[in-house]
Amino acid sequence: MIDPELSRTVVVSTKLDIKIPQFAASSDVEVFLSPPACTLDGFMLGDSPFFTSVPSGRVGSGHESVYRSNDEFKQTISLREIEDIIASEEKLGRALSKLERSRIGVSSLRLFLEELPQKRYMDSIPLIIPLLEKEYRSTTKKLNDINHELSTLDEVKRKEKGRAFHDLFLTKVKLYKMRGSMEDHLLALMAFSCLRS
Repeated sequence: MIDPELSRTVVVSTKLDIKIPQFAASSDVEVFLSPPACTLDGFMLGDSPFFTSVPSGRVGSGHESVYRSNDEFKQTISLREIEDIIASEEKLGRALSKLERSRIGVSSLRLFLEELPQKRYMDSIPLIIPLLEKEYRSTTKKLNDINHELSTLDEVKRKEKGRAFHDLFLTKVKLYKMRGSMEDHLLALMAFSCLRS
């Protein structure tokens, strides 16, 4: 099941302009526009459906196109939203509430979808902040450890360690030479090359 409780789903009922005239009684429109809570289970994203009407017809310059530009099509959608609100109010016999109006039309749906990521972000801040603080503390500790390690790398001390190693290496090479083994010479050269790299 992808989203059985509809908690991540925005429900959109289309063709409102065709559906409203089909209702015989205002109570039917009431139930349609504001479904009972038991029907929706209270989990639906946005708490209730959106209702839209989109005019049919293509946008373009061809002979079968109804709209000559995107702006003309958008204007027709806006007019359709107003007509849907008027038709709903006439069928109900009352004015729609602000909440009911906010569920009708493509522009309302678009506004809801645009605000949703911002709302989700704000809701998740209490969870994000502790994680960011933990990461900040961890990173700060690592940075302090690195700074401490770098501060102990004194150039004079490094040179002294290098000279001591050099002297020790030469001493070992002399010992190997005294023994005269070719194998010892090769081992010494390999050890020296490894240390230099």
